[in-house]
Amino acid sequence: MSIPSRRSALPTVQHTALAALVCLLLAQAVGSLRWRMEHDTPLLHYAAYLMETYGAVPYRDLFETSMPGTFGFHYLVGRLFGYGDLAFRWVDLSLLALLLAATYRFMSRFGRQVGAWSAVVFGIVYFSHGQTMSLQRDYIGIVPIALSLLLIPRGERGPSRGWSTARVGLVRFAFVGLLFGSSFLIKPHLIVGLPLVWAALYSHRRDPRGRSFADGLSCAAASGLAFLVPTVVAVTWLVSQQAWDPFVSMVTDYLPLHQVLTGSHEIVGGKERASYLIAASIRLGGYMFLALSALCGYVCAFHRVRSSGAGSRNTGASASRTPGAEVRDETMARSLNLLVLCAASYAVYPTLAGKFWPYHYAPLAYFLSISGGLCLLGWRQGLDVHGEATNGGRVDARTSWPHTVGRWVPFLALITFLTLQVDLPNCARAAYHDVRSDRPAHAPKGGRVDEIAAWLTERLEPGDTVQPLDWTGGSVHAMLLAKARLATRFLHDYEFYHHVSTPYVQELRTSFLSQFEDAAPRFVIEVFDASKPWVSGLDTSRSFPELEAVLRTDYSVAFAGDGYRIYERTKG
Repeated sequence: MSIPSRRSALPTVQHTALAALVCLLLAQAVGSLRWRMEHDTPLLHYAAYLMETYGAVPYRDLFETSMPGTFGFHYLVGRLFGYGDLAFRWVDLSLLALLLAATYRFMSRFGRQVGAWSAVVFGIVYFSHGQTMSLQRDYIGIVPIALSLLLIPRGERGPSRGWSTARVGLVRFAFVGLLFGSSFLIKPHLIVGLPLVWAALYSHRRDPRGRSFADGLSCAAASGLAFLVPTVVAVTWLVSQQAWDPFVSMVTDYLPLHQVLTGSHEIVGGKERASYLIAASIRLGGYMFLALSALCGYVCAFHRVRSSGAGSRNTGASASRTPGAEVRDETMARSLNLLVLCAASYAVYPTLAGKFWPYHYAPLAYFLSISGGLCLLGWRQGLDVHGEATNGGRVDARTSWPHTVGRWVPFLALITFLTLQVDLPNCARAAYHDVRSDRPAHAPKGGRVDEIAAWLTERLEPGDTVQPLDWTGGSVHAMLLAKARLATRFLHDYEFYHHVSTPYVQELRTSFLSQFEDAAPRFVIEVFDASKPWVSGLDTSRSFPELEAVLRTDYSVAFAGDGYRIYERTKG
């Protein structure tokens, strides 16, 4: 029995919705050109400025917990494009364009429409976090991971330009190792996805003799050696700059102390810490709605893959299927499994650091966002991929009631969950505001940064140095804008106030005081308002008596602002 064909309204609705989201994404991109650097980014950019201008070397001349790849990235950006906000915004947009292009290319194996939606959804999610998320370390590390996904074959077989299939495969494994090695130098925890991508790539490997132990070992060796290349380069540079020992000391002596702190800068231990880790992990960084859209997408994709295979077996249609369809179905299933496992792995990723700050969830947000695009696949109830009804009757698969419901429901779920996650109306209003607003509207820290920078610029003289007593309160950003030179190797004072009784922190305090007195900085910027991330819990303090004594005797308050004060040296 035939059912008259009729045109579905769904494709029109989907294309219209996608066009609207693309317009929103473009508006967000244009509006973001007025954004300013915030949070950790100015600290790292200022460190890169000191590296270029004064020859400072991380770990030797700058006490920081960021990895060498992070400093290399910021140094490269500053060296090529300068240290201004607009240049940084263009770098951010360029990297985002690369990431979205890679996303489209990978996800388009599920269909071009899925690829487009996946890319656009993540772009909107990224911009929805505003300027505080821009080019955070965890986000930068996503780019090599996304590029590594492109190395997963789309189903093609055979040699390339005379090279053997095995050799081409080894090149792919080497690039996977190299890309994850780059992510490792930015944030070591990001390599949790390496075994998954490696396994997915190896599952595609075709060897005439079968997959042998020797073959697996050669693939692992190719990835492992390539993975080590960025690390060897970084270690060689650190050794040549006499920064290797300070780096090892930071990693082995300070990071274990830093890791104990929670995201709210509190020291907890034992059962209390275990409860904290479990409770924070379950919240998924507030991405529950994205997780639901991803789950819906996985259901659609798994049903589509299962239906494709079942349709071939049950109806004997494999002989009449498009050549290569079985390979594409197999590739689709493997790629789908990879997406699910990567989302699960990067859901656990913030637990490794134990901080659960918003940017720690950037990799998870990425995989959940692009997985939501799978909702465009829909599901087909009671039909195989060719429109054969289970009762043997003939229907039009595009207009049957089960098919229509199976296409509309996942699509509406994606739109609903995306709206709830990022508040699409508010995103539109924010983008409109950003496009129309001027530079002061995005002033970091409510204008504090520009205020301090202007004050310093008017008074700094050649040879003057400045010491911030701050962390992310804006003083370092102001020093970057004023091109002020750092007095000691300490960009912030956070490390002086936790685990204060330990020999290592005591040594840090002693080293800081010695350098401070030797440098005799002309200005000291102290941030003390409620927004300062004070530590709390066992063995923490808000007091540094020796430093306070120096400030009382050798300095006086030259300017007091909202939540901060600037001291000027009066002695000597």
